[in-house]
Amino acid sequence: MGYCEYFASGAAMLLRLADVPTRYVTGFLVTQRDEQSGSWIARNMDAHAWVEAWDQEQNRWRLVEATVQQDVAASSAVGESGSDDGGAGLMLGQLLQAMYGYGLLGIAGWFFTSYGLLARSLVLAALLMGASWWALSRHRRRRLSETGMSRFARDPALVALHTILARMDRKVKSAGLRRHLAKTLCAFSDRLRAQDSGDGRWTGISDWYLEYADLRYRRTVDPERLAELQQHAASLRHSI
Repeated sequence: MGYCEYFASGAAMLLRLADVPTRYVTGFLVTQRDEQSGSWIARNMDAHAWVEAWDQEQNRWRLVEATVQQDVAASSAVGESGSDDGGAGLMLGQLLQAMYGYGLLGIAGWFFTSYGLLARSLVLAALLMGASWWALSRHRRRRLSETGMSRFARDPALVALHTILARMDRKVKSAGLRRHLAKTLCAFSDRLRAQDSGDGRWTGISDWYLEYADLRYRRTVDPERLAELQQHAASLRHSI
């Protein structure tokens, strides 16, 4: 892959090495006419480079296209026919030229230029569908979040459990052991048990976390067990 300037320069050097008089030419490869005025339309993406070689037998310059496999004279404004049939071949040529000049942006530009109102309608419909999907997804996430928060707010036992755990986490963290939210309570309990030096202090705290997990993830929270868990947590915090 390369630019038309590269292909044209290479062709000029090869022809001159073969003693063929050659000149490097830059201009526009235009393939579209204005429907009202009939004038040829030249855009920045239509900029092109090619070479012309001298034909001694016919005593004239001949166009040499080294960039793509197409007849530039037949598809451009300098062609002999000078006609614009508006067929599929012309549209394909415009698409290839847009791709060559601007890549994916060129395809988008060709699409808008070729289809006009239809292209704008399709893009607008796609944008509206995307915006609607985003709005619905955000609304659904918000509803789920609000449902979860309202459930949490309606259940005093869950609020109490959350408060107990937060206090215990702060106390354990002050002793140098931080509970990462990505780890389960059971995994943190195992880590605490491994810290025990024989006095049983960290083993007792490890058991408390297991007791908390068992109570927290039951269908209903037993008030008596919750009170016992609070008392146990208070005594353990004093031992740390």
